[in-house]
Amino acid sequence: MDIIIGGIVLLIVSILILSMPKGYKCSKCGTRTQKIQSTKTIDLTKQKKDGSNDRRYKDKYYDRVTIECKKCKNVFEAVKIKKEKDAAEWHKEGDELADKIAKHMRDKAKKNPEYAKSMKEVQKFIDEE
Repeated sequence: MDIIIGGIVLLIVSILILSMPKGYKCSKCGTRTQKIQSTKTIDLTKQKKDGSNDRRYKDKYYDRVTIECKKCKNVFEAVKIKKEKDAAEWHKEGDELADKIAKHMRDKAKKNPEYAKSMKEVQKFIDEE
């Protein structure tokens, strides 16, 4: 009996989540649109005198998006908050970068025998540890 009630609750919650409105609401007709025409990133991070971001403060930025309504062709702007990357996204980007670097090094080693020799010496040094 508890399993049936739990299943019903799960079904109701999933229906509510799926029925939530998606996209940006047109200010004229109220139709929701997901297609973005253009995006402009606005940086609100505190800056140093030289114009670079002050790393003592947390980065603050958002996207101002321009959308055209499918129904009435009204063009309007909205704000899209950028979410912070989580550890999994940082890890994935790091893995992709490491793969690119490794591929570049392998390609360079194929063309240059001295480079291949130095790569082997570096690998030997790493394996000793």
